[in-house]
Amino acid sequence: MINKFSKFFFDGLGFRIILKIFFFLNFFNHNSEKKIRTILIKSTLEKFKFEIDTENTKKVRFPSKLYRTWGLYEPLTSLVLKKHVQENYNVLEIGSAYGYFTIQFSKIIKKGTIYAVEPNSDYFENYLKKNVMINELNNVKLFCTAIGNENAIDVKGKTLKPMSFKDFHDKNINKDLDFIFIDVDARNLSGEIIRNEIAILKQIFEFYSNINKPIIFVESKNLDEIYDQIKKNNYRIIPITRRHFVLKQN
Repeated sequence: MINKFSKFFFDGLGFRIILKIFFFLNFFNHNSEKKIRTILIKSTLEKFKFEIDTENTKKVRFPSKLYRTWGLYEPLTSLVLKKHVQENYNVLEIGSAYGYFTIQFSKIIKKGTIYAVEPNSDYFENYLKKNVMINELNNVKLFCTAIGNENAIDVKGKTLKPMSFKDFHDKNINKDLDFIFIDVDARNLSGEIIRNEIAILKQIFEFYSNINKPIIFVESKNLDEIYDQIKKNNYRIIPITRRHFVLKQN
């Protein structure tokens, strides 16, 4: 799936060394200003415009915004998209955040549609919408909502009740989906982390029980909870990293 060279430089020891080098350089030359940057994805050599501010590296343990500006945020995920997504695909992206992968989807897809879903209204208004606009992505449809089970979740201090996958699909998607991207972190109203990706996967399996199933990319540490359901639905699990997987029909 991912060759040894890519694993070493974009997930293994080589990647950790590269991040340390970038971190050290940025420590002395840091700019947290929100502005439009030109991003070069190091694993695919794709370029695009990206508007984002960055955290102060001296205070942030995991500076994910900086990783995006360096083009080093989840580089194996970028390789997966390039390998598995085709130009005529229709894609549902659940958890679009700033639009980092939304843009990459759009660069690959020429004849299909990307349905980009982000429940965090701050990310949605201040980053996702703007990044779609500055890159002139005409094949992207945006939704500020949550998909999951019926239990209310806390999204940065705001209470949201997610839509089921079926309800969202029936209301907003009039095409067959070829690829579903799931990168979600959710907490209940008590502040406890809930495994929303597991609920979404269960709903997808139920929805596609008797028709052709899309490829699924998912970030999760808990796939073992539904291993039997994955197999029952005729999917095989392709590991990308310790927490990223591609589910593909046998």
